[in-house]
Amino acid sequence: MRTATGEIDYVLKHSIANSFWGLSPYVTIECKNWKEPIEPGQLDHFLSLVRKSGPYCTIGVYVTVSRLTEGSWTTIRDARINDRISVVVIQADQLKRMSQGLKHLVQELYENQTFQA
Repeated sequence: MRTATGEIDYVLKHSIANSFWGLSPYVTIECKNWKEPIEPGQLDHFLSLVRKSGPYCTIGVYVTVSRLTEGSWTTIRDARINDRISVVVIQADQLKRMSQGLKHLVQELYENQTFQA
C-alpha cells in the first residue's frame, strides 16, 4: 500500500475474533532485510505508515532479519500507550517459528512483548 509517507509491505483484513486480533480488523506488515539493528527513527516511519492506513488499523507486524535496539522497544511501548497502536516484532531468531503458524506466533509475541514493558 502506498501513502504520501511511503510504502507499507502488506495491509491484511481479517475476521479473527479474540482478545488480540479483535483489536483491529486490519494488520499492517513491514518486512526488513537489513543487517544493522533497527533504530527508533526507522520504527517511527513504520508507525506513521500504520497511522495513515486508517483509523481501524491499530496492529502492526514488523519482521526483521536483524534485531531492535533498546530505544526501538521504547518507541513501540510509547506507541501502544499513546496511540493505541500495537506493534509485534518478529526478529531473526523467531522467523523459523513462522512455519508453525503466523496467527499463534504473532499473538504470543504480542503478549510477551506487551507485558515485558
